[in-house]
Amino acid sequence: MGHDHSGMELALFSKEVNFSLPNLVSPTMICETVKGFLMDLCRDLKGERCKLIGHIKVLLNMRVAGYLFLSATSFDQIPYCKGRLEKDTSEMTIAINAIVYGFKQDLLEQLVNRKLQDLSQRFHAVMVRH
Repeated sequence: MGHDHSGMELALFSKEVNFSLPNLVSPTMICETVKGFLMDLCRDLKGERCKLIGHIKVLLNMRVAGYLFLSATSFDQIPYCKGRLEKDTSEMTIAINAIVYGFKQDLLEQLVNRKLQDLSQRFHAVMVRH
């Protein structure tokens, strides 16, 4: 699905997964853990010679507990959590959308999937493709 845009290949990726956690997790822990996930992803994209991040957006839907939204538009950006998470939760749906330039489509898919697996392990969660 790569396209040529201004001389740089465009790679797009979108995925939604459900996480089932063994224990309740606090809003602060969720925010900080997903922030780390996004920063790691950006760092690894840079390390793999991605030229430019258009955007990477992460939406966490915790159903009745609320939602959080994080985004990055550069390699070294420190994302912050927007949204409202009312209480601890043990289930969440994570939707990630990424647009990057100067990077191969299949490499983007592999990297994001690997990072989602790492995130699942950080939460000790079972990850189910939506």
